[in-house]
Amino acid sequence: MVIPVYKYLTTMLFNFVSIVDWIYNDCQTPDEEMGKCKPVDYCEPILDYIKRPSNISTGIKWELRKYICKGGTATRPNVCCPQKPLMIFSRMFPEDSEIIDHSSHRNIHLLPKTCGQQPSDNRIIRGTATAIYEFPWAVALQIRTGTTVKYGCGGSLINNRYVLTAAHCISKDKSQVVGVRLGEHNFETDPDCAVGADGMRYCAPPYQDFEVTLDDTIVHSRYNRKTFINDIALIRLRRPVNLTDAIAPICLPITIDEKLNNPADTYTVIGWGTTTNSETSKILMKADVPVRFIKKCTGITLSAKQLCAGGVNTTDACRGDSGGPLMADFLNDGVFKVIQHGIVSMGSHLVCGKENVPTVYTKVAGYVKWILNHLQP
Repeated sequence: MVIPVYKYLTTMLFNFVSIVDWIYNDCQTPDEEMGKCKPVDYCEPILDYIKRPSNISTGIKWELRKYICKGGTATRPNVCCPQKPLMIFSRMFPEDSEIIDHSSHRNIHLLPKTCGQQPSDNRIIRGTATAIYEFPWAVALQIRTGTTVKYGCGGSLINNRYVLTAAHCISKDKSQVVGVRLGEHNFETDPDCAVGADGMRYCAPPYQDFEVTLDDTIVHSRYNRKTFINDIALIRLRRPVNLTDAIAPICLPITIDEKLNNPADTYTVIGWGTTTNSETSKILMKADVPVRFIKKCTGITLSAKQLCAGGVNTTDACRGDSGGPLMADFLNDGVFKVIQHGIVSMGSHLVCGKENVPTVYTKVAGYVKWILNHLQP
């Protein structure tokens, strides 16, 4: 059989360019390993990976974006080509139970159809301190230690009756949760108001307080106080929440695409925890924290149901943020919604935002079934 000349030359060129890697610049892959920045059609590991029929989900596409490096074009980008086959899927979700689509679960109707919605207008100017309507699912937990009661943990509203938080926030040593507050923004003002970009003054609806006892809580039965594995809990509120512009639920990762929708660079974490001046913030704060892969989570051995973020440029979650949500935007049918991917679990016990000491989060995708199983009307 005679091979056409053009096909022969193309094959020879591909083989030559693939072998002579020294002509390309060095780069670092998302796994923080060395690679070569070359056109995507000369990168066999990535080409082999995207040819697999199963690797076509939105989440995988998001992961592949992390390999793009300088140069190339929109139709033929350069990628940081790894030296070995890609294992994105197994790296992201080592346990099969985490990648199941739960949209047909018997209790799925107990989660809201509309969730993770942020203001679409520009009434409020945003910054490091959050705006009064920016994260309406933020929950402040009231903790009693001895005779002292103060807000010391966070959580997230997932429907009109349940708050998602960390197990270690429910009961630890001599402390336990005794209440939750929804719709809070600034503990020093009532109501919470702000002047928008249009010069108008806007005020949020009143916050809502709920008493909580241990009977109202559900802690994962296999929570480990030493390793923080299964650091997840639910709080059932004694009455339905009155949903407002300032109080609304966040989305959970239900479908496979939603579970695989890890951001290319950063997550967002919120809380009233300790700030850079070592004082507890009175205003709900936010921070973008860089994604860290499990094997690069310095000095910490993680399970498949934990994830790592932060520890770069002093940006991180901190004391008082425990139980709060780690989030990322998700685009579905042209509409953005916010999905909770993690729960603040543990980090440095000495200092927050320490370089190369990231925070560990409970990976929500690994507990969707557990959450749904425990929901009641």
